[in-house]
Amino acid sequence: MTPGSSRYYDYEKLPFFSTAASTGEQSVWGPYVDFLGFEEYILTFAAPLSVHGRFTGVAACDIRIRDLEPLIMPTLRAIPGDAALVNASNRVILGNSGLYLVGERIKSGVPDQHRMALDVPHLGLSLIFAV
Repeated sequence: MTPGSSRYYDYEKLPFFSTAASTGEQSVWGPYVDFLGFEEYILTFAAPLSVHGRFTGVAACDIRIRDLEPLIMPTLRAIPGDAALVNASNRVILGNSGLYLVGERIKSGVPDQHRMALDVPHLGLSLIFAV
């Protein structure tokens, strides 16, 4: 919390905070390796807070990818063929095979790769799969 210290964490300048604050919408950032905390892949979920219509801050939480696996992987494994949950930046959150690794950026326009946007407001999540 002390500016200038070696582990100073200026969260107000980080994308999860600034995006939720500037857009007024929930957001998700990651996966990324949290070197100041878990030192493993995480997602940060954030939502703006308002009191009587006035912005007061952002509520956010970090969730480890390994904690999401038991919730999401059964659905991904039920898809025949290679599939992955990706974020708005085309980074893999979770994949059902070695073709899609956590954090890897997926190239657009790959032949036989399909994308289905998921109905989760403002988060930009998609499912990609090969047929």
